Amino acid sequence: MSNSFLGARYIGDLFGSYTLASRHDLPSDQPRVFACRARSASTRQIVVTAPVIGKAGEQLTAHFDELGLLTGHLSQISADGFTIALDLSDSDRAALGAKLDWLKRRGIHGSKIDRRQDKRVRLPKPRTILLLPDGRSLVGLIIDASIGGVAVSADLLPAKGMPLAVGSVLGRVVRLLPTGFAVQFAKVQVLQDLARSLGPQSADKQATLSSALSEVIRLGRPVSD
Repeated sequence: MSNSFLGARYIGDLFGSYTLASRHDLPSDQPRVFACRARSASTRQIVVTAPVIGKAGEQLTAHFDELGLLTGHLSQISADGFTIALDLSDSDRAALGAKLDWLKRRGIHGSKIDRRQDKRVRLPKPRTILLLPDGRSLVGLIIDASIGGVAVSADLLPAKGMPLAVGSVLGRVVRLLPTGFAVQFAKVQVLQDLARSLGPQSADKQATLSSALSEVIRLGRPVSD
């Protein structure tokens, strides 16, 4: 493989997944898999938006359909994710550079739309806040969304049927996914409003949602907003 690709760089969205050395499921001790979105990639590092952030220096493995399986360590933490410093041999780095060069030349970006019955979209800002029935909140990453539901990755293993809020939208967990879980909305949403309604909300809005979720648990009634 030619070394001419060692300086290749790609700027654009690439969806993938990652595992952190410190995060495992118990009692199986299998690594937890989270979704992520790469914002830029080079043969030396990849900058990602992610729901769960480890410690600087922590080993991790990432996978992107366009780039394959990559190993490295967490080198820098940002407000919404981290940078992966890639641990690759020169030949593997050159091979990665060839893929990045191909992506750049083809102009492939990560804003794909799935043409199923409920059109699924990838939001420009995928980070969100999940509100749980017990009042806890945690960061999540939206994998994709439609007017009827959303796929989310977070440091959470919810039970099927669990009520929660994604941004300002109430719903219930309907199934687990390899990198997270799927939530069905209580009410059909407006496609053009998904980015706003699924994004992080104000403290006042979160308090209102928390009260609604507490009422769901107390009365055992269906989620509604």
